Amino acid sequence: MQKIKGDKMKSFLKVLLTGVHVTIILSLLLFISALLMLVLGYTINYAPTLFGLPLFIIEVYETRFAIEARLMGLALFFAIGVIAHLVVQYFLRYKKASV
Repeated sequence: MQKIKGDKMKSFLKVLLTGVHVTIILSLLLFISALLMLVLGYTINYAPTLFGLPLFIIEVYETRFAIEARLMGLALFFAIGVIAHLVVQYFLRYKKASV
């Protein structure tokens, strides 16, 4: 019984860590894309929203840029990571069971 609880906790923590990793990676991609737009000389003010709440804000002007990560964006990135992890695990188990 104890072994089953430990395995469930281990897989739960693995799912949470995958969500955190995806959040960090996507946040870094936002930062890199803003730097790239600055180097290429673009001027942009971009703030996508979901349910009326901004996900993130990117402002790139002539010689400066600003990036704001919002809570809704971080929650969405985290959810994407968790869902992607669960989908991959499901298909790996499905493939393993069919072989």
